[in-house]
Amino acid sequence: MNEIEWLNSIDVAAMRRFLERPGSPIRTRWQGWVTVPSHAPNERKSQLFATACCRRMTQWLPDSFVAWLDWLDDAADGKRERPQYPRDRLSWDELESRPARESIWYAMISVGAQPFIHHEVVVGAVVQAFVSLRLRSELTAWVIEQQERGVDVSEIPDAVQAKATNQLRIEEFAVHAAILRDLVGNPFRRVELIPAWRTRNAIELARQIYDERAFDGMPILADALEEAGCDRVEILEHCRSAGPHVRGCWVVDDVLIK
Repeated sequence: MNEIEWLNSIDVAAMRRFLERPGSPIRTRWQGWVTVPSHAPNERKSQLFATACCRRMTQWLPDSFVAWLDWLDDAADGKRERPQYPRDRLSWDELESRPARESIWYAMISVGAQPFIHHEVVVGAVVQAFVSLRLRSELTAWVIEQQERGVDVSEIPDAVQAKATNQLRIEEFAVHAAILRDLVGNPFRRVELIPAWRTRNAIELARQIYDERAFDGMPILADALEEAGCDRVEILEHCRSAGPHVRGCWVVDDVLIK
């Protein structure tokens, strides 16, 4: 995988395989042959990635499921012991879509699993849940569009349903890939914050963004870093981008030295 592929990929499994590859030798001008280390996400980043994917479904999750995700995030940060899956503490509100209900439950079972390779299962389960929950509205919109054109639709063609399903899957996989990039940055262009940029204001802003998941404050963090002298385009543009930004964002982590 090269840099262009990394920045545009929607294949989370391929991206993780690339990150987890063994260090590779390269020739440098001054040091001769050196080994570039693997950029594999650590356990904390892996857990935050899995829970961030599941949080995509927050509007459909019972409160107890959201509490489970909060617990796992705290465990990733070492604030709580990593618990066994609390089946007896989860309550399920009926959801009209049975496939979505089954996919959400499977994601909840997998999100706290070890080893972390199981988190690829989380991605698949969340994508399937999204497709199940959004497909009806997509097809309804298609029917309305046809009616506005004067076409009498008595049955939605299989090809239309397949196209809508595929598009929804692509869109959701793309979001998950973007979440992974938010967590680990660009492995081809590693950027580190200079200590002088970590002003009290920047640290307080980053802490608030992290603790409260207040990612609408990312542009304000960019302003604070810029005022402190930060001139790295990669950092400032990432903070000012539309995201998605999640807990574990590489810029916020760097400010907080996580």
